[in-house]
Amino acid sequence: SLKTVDVYVGIAKQYDDFKYRSATGFITVPAGIKITFGVAPGNSSSVADVIKNISATLGNGKTYYAILQGVSDASKYAPNPDGKSTDLQLMLIEGGHDVATNSGKVDLRFFQGLTDAPTVNVRINTTPTPTLVNPAISYGDTTENVTTLSPARYQVDVLNKGKDTVYVSFDMDVSNEKDTGMLIISSGFVKPSLNNSGSPIALLGVLPTGRVIEFPMLKDAYLQIIHDASDTMLGYVDVYLNGNLIGQGFGYEEAMPYMKVPA
Repeated sequence: SLKTVDVYVGIAKQYDDFKYRSATGFITVPAGIKITFGVAPGNSSSVADVIKNISATLGNGKTYYAILQGVSDASKYAPNPDGKSTDLQLMLIEGGHDVATNSGKVDLRFFQGLTDAPTVNVRINTTPTPTLVNPAISYGDTTENVTTLSPARYQVDVLNKGKDTVYVSFDMDVSNEKDTGMLIISSGFVKPSLNNSGSPIALLGVLPTGRVIEFPMLKDAYLQIIHDASDTMLGYVDVYLNGNLIGQGFGYEEAMPYMKVPA
């Protein structure tokens, strides 16, 4: 099991019994020379216990995310629908940042860490127009562009590549995270029963300090009603939901804001 791991930089153990879905703050490592990061099972005795190494030469003054990702034995887990390797690896992603580009805002990048998920789109239900995070991302990929938001609470939808089916939605509350950069990670498995009873899907927000927020999954649906019936007899309509009036005198070519409804 890799619920806890030890992390080595060179031959020195940097982190002992590092827990699943946890993170460090940004640390300083040498630049311009090759360094080796190693991952070993928790309670390892020495660097000889490392099961995965990655060597890299980091750029001077640059900032990176290093994400331990994948499974130790791919034969025991569902394959990736896009055919991508799900073998255990330590992914280095350039462009980590701890301060938002614009004062008072929150900067987000997204990492797709669901081994059994196909390429997905991410939609943030901003108002008045939802924000589609581009481009669509497949397993192991990160959005290169930063999504800048006002500190607030948002519904985040994970959609199929065609953007017409919502797989799962989350309540992403970043109200208290102004002036910061954050990496948003989809974690776990879409279908745990086909993946050695592993952890179910979750959405994590990783802050520069190493604090990790697990955003709750939404168990309600969000609905937007749009009047596009051009029949002249239906210029204005009343709309009912489960027998309750929710829209009166609703005009042609008008739309209601998103509303929460039972799922």
